[in-house]
Amino acid sequence: MQVYAFPALGPTAAVRGNFGLSLKKMMERQYNPAGGNGIAWSGAALVVILVAACNAVWNEPEVHARDFIQTLVTTPAATRKLQEIANIAPDRNPEDLLDGLSARVAVDFLRAKEAQGVSLDFSRGQVQRLNAARRVVDVRATYAPGDRGAHNQIQFQVHMEKDDQGRWRIARITGGD
Repeated sequence: MQVYAFPALGPTAAVRGNFGLSLKKMMERQYNPAGGNGIAWSGAALVVILVAACNAVWNEPEVHARDFIQTLVTTPAATRKLQEIANIAPDRNPEDLLDGLSARVAVDFLRAKEAQGVSLDFSRGQVQRLNAARRVVDVRATYAPGDRGAHNQIQFQVHMEKDDQGRWRIARITGGD
């Protein structure tokens, strides 16, 4: 007894050159008994909408700000990835974006917490839109509860601006409060 992956095709469909036509007929019968391909078009439209939405979300500077802080803390050796997220020159050190002692100390503190096995959670906070080409994004790093049971967090301000080509780049990072 032979078992076929596509029982509607039968053993000779591919030999006769009707494989594509038979497969199409089988798909239409399986997914749309009326014989049309409305469901297929609906599914394709949904995929296009989802891809466009994901692209729009990824292009938001807020996502870059959060991803940069998270990568800077958790994988500081990933210099190339940090440069790409921040949209800075390949010869520039991503750590140079930390502006002020409190931001540097906060990054070192969070790295130490992670090394101790403490779970870190990075999230976006408030966004200040200074103008069309400048934003300040608050990024919060929350770590495990302290002695009193309260969640502890450190907040960074990621200063972002558009470059000459209209792409967002990280200009500097302050905070650590």
